[in-house]
Amino acid sequence: MKQLVFFSGTFFYSLFAIAQDDKLLQHGTITGDVGVGIVIYKTKGTDKTSNITENDTAGAFAFPLFVDYSINQWFSAGAGFRYNNFIEGDSASTEGVNAFDFALRPAFHFVNTRRLDFFISAMAGISYFSYKTNDLSDINLKGMGTVFGGGLTTRFFFSGNIGMYLNYTYSAINYSNLKGTASNGVKANYSLSGKGGVFGLGIAFKIK
Repeated sequence: MKQLVFFSGTFFYSLFAIAQDDKLLQHGTITGDVGVGIVIYKTKGTDKTSNITENDTAGAFAFPLFVDYSINQWFSAGAGFRYNNFIEGDSASTEGVNAFDFALRPAFHFVNTRRLDFFISAMAGISYFSYKTNDLSDINLKGMGTVFGGGLTTRFFFSGNIGMYLNYTYSAINYSNLKGTASNGVKANYSLSGKGGVFGLGIAFKIK
């Protein structure tokens, strides 16, 4: 009887160990993703000098890079950055509208198999925004702000270390104090906020 209990315990422990080893993410696993996305924001901008507010829609190409450290099979802590190059439309006077986001990304991985990783994440960080025109006004605005969001990501690994990902992230940006000058020396002071979605895809990788 004791031998039966011993061998049964050993058998089930072995099954549990095999199941543990078959997970993509375990304690200490380092993974990440790099890719490209399309951002669509509903924006609200205010000229603090004239107190004029405008609502608009803005699009951008996003280029994110994030790295995640697995605390265990279910939770990870990540960090990274996202470069946003805003689409300028038919405005010939706009030279460049860009934003750099630096954020933390905690995540809960509710599907974790040998090849598949499906997780929900939050994002919080800081963002640097710049706006420059190349017309006679020569306006140059820049400033720091915040970025918050949350998203769903699916990562599928073709091999042990390389795969692809699909992602949707909801983001909210806020720049309360954008300052700059024009060519005539007039100082500008703006605020800008926006909310919208980022649809992305790219390469997923596993370092450790």
